[in-house]
Amino acid sequence: MCVITMPSNDAVGSGSGVVATATAPPRRRGTADARGSCWVSEQNFDLVVLGGGSGGYAAALRASELGLSVALVEKDKVGGTCLHRGCIPTKALLHSAEVADVSRESAKYGVNTDFHGIDIAAVTSYREGIVASKYKGLQGLVKARGITTVEGEGKLTSP
Repeated sequence: MCVITMPSNDAVGSGSGVVATATAPPRRRGTADARGSCWVSEQNFDLVVLGGGSGGYAAALRASELGLSVALVEKDKVGGTCLHRGCIPTKALLHSAEVADVSRESAKYGVNTDFHGIDIAAVTSYREGIVASKYKGLQGLVKARGITTVEGEGKLTSP
């Protein structure tokens, strides 16, 4: 269990801070202590974002642009469902289908082609390449902005 504290704004709260906890796997090197130590132990951040999907990473990036210290808690991969299993892979598949459709109708545009079918392995490779490229770029952007990522799940535990 990691404890991440965000200081409260004096105009909003009592100044005691908001506490968010993140359950993360034990350290990869060495052994976990009795509390199940994790990469990020007690730390203070101006903002803790729970969920690294498109809304979460956008909020974290904007907050870092504004000079806030940010922790981003994500149980899977930054980018969420949209990047890894939803929107982006689907759009890559739709693009491949569109290319196939256009190639079949290319003669009406004065372009002669032969359509020999769809190579599903090549389409899958194209889709995976698009996702990997976007993920790598997002990881680099998050790292460059100094956002601390925490692998695990989080919840607010006190006001």
